Amino acid sequence: MNTLVVVVMLAPLLLVHAAGGKNCFNRREKREMQKLRMMNSCEHPTLQLVDIPVPPGYTSVNPSMAMVKRCGALMCMGSNTKCVASNTTSKLVKVMAMTQDMMSACAHVPVDEHQSCGCVCDMAKMNCSLPMVADGTMCMCKCSDTDREACPNDGSHFWSFEKCSCTRY
Repeated sequence: MNTLVVVVMLAPLLLVHAAGGKNCFNRREKREMQKLRMMNSCEHPTLQLVDIPVPPGYTSVNPSMAMVKRCGALMCMGSNTKCVASNTTSKLVKVMAMTQDMMSACAHVPVDEHQSCGCVCDMAKMNCSLPMVADGTMCMCKCSDTDREACPNDGSHFWSFEKCSCTRY
């Protein structure tokens, strides 16, 4: 008999529930999880607090942060992907800009605001061990095609995709 063990963290208590193949989430909990996934998916940017850049010739701005729509903290499917802006506009934020000698001026500072988001392959996250190479189109590690083409197709050898090597039968 297969038993699924679910670990739930509640404040300082750790509860372990053996579900025994049954679903441990009720309809309300499933809706809440679906709602969380939708809110954090990489489809629409969410409001995030970002630093306002200080204009040249000034030392600080007030306010120093603004709420704008951004993609960065949203989720994509797959561990090698990241959520990036696919369309960006500039939002002007009104600030009081200060110089080093405490002179101030009213200024409008442009801050990037994301209008739409999309998932792209994050090549930096792909740690392909040799002899595998990163495939940015498929966003995964794969064997080099040139090595595979060198493997004789005479029935005495086969290509191992796990080892990326030509092996004798």
